[in-house]
Amino acid sequence: MDAYPKILQAQHQRNSIYVFSSFFFTRLTQSDESSPRKQTTAIKYEKVQRWTDKVNIFEKKYIVIPIEQAHHWFTAIITNPAHCVGLGRDDEKSYVTILDSLGGDRKVVYEQVCKYLKAEATTRLDIDHKDFKAPEYVKACVPQQPNLTDCGVYCLYYLKRLFEDPKKVEQALISSDSKNDDAWIPGQVQFFRRSLTNIFKEKAKEYEAYKKEKLMKK
Repeated sequence: MDAYPKILQAQHQRNSIYVFSSFFFTRLTQSDESSPRKQTTAIKYEKVQRWTDKVNIFEKKYIVIPIEQAHHWFTAIITNPAHCVGLGRDDEKSYVTILDSLGGDRKVVYEQVCKYLKAEATTRLDIDHKDFKAPEYVKACVPQQPNLTDCGVYCLYYLKRLFEDPKKVEQALISSDSKNDDAWIPGQVQFFRRSLTNIFKEKAKEYEAYKKEKLMKK
């Protein structure tokens, strides 16, 4: 889940997309071992506070958070985070969009993301918590996986399309009837697993060649 976003960043360098590590949300919401195991909106901001030491996420257009829960991957995308702190354009809104290939609404995740954004804003930007504007919740209509194993593939496909055509994908995400929108190129996701396999095989070859070259120079 972490390798492919780096490839996309390299391919689309002029973007305004920040992708968190796949470990971020687990760390943010990790409860103490002594706590009862129940669904809660609590977060542990101090555990991830330093993760953004070198980036101001409120300067980004999109923030992507890969999430794994109960062996299922889905994605939360924050759009226009600057609007939450009064820095966005008047004609823009901020959204937390849930992209789940099994159709879950993930309202608890939305609440946790909002709490994180508020903590980040008050800590990094030194704004009053009363001035923070919570983003709207959106459950996106996205292509659905036909089985119980392809959730990771679908998450990476959503991310691929965001990098390729961010405006079109943004409009599809906030639309209530976007399942068949051309933002999700019909039929493409079915072949995306094979495409990913080929990409990683090629990267593995490049890495082996790089190692051989380094050994030859020694």
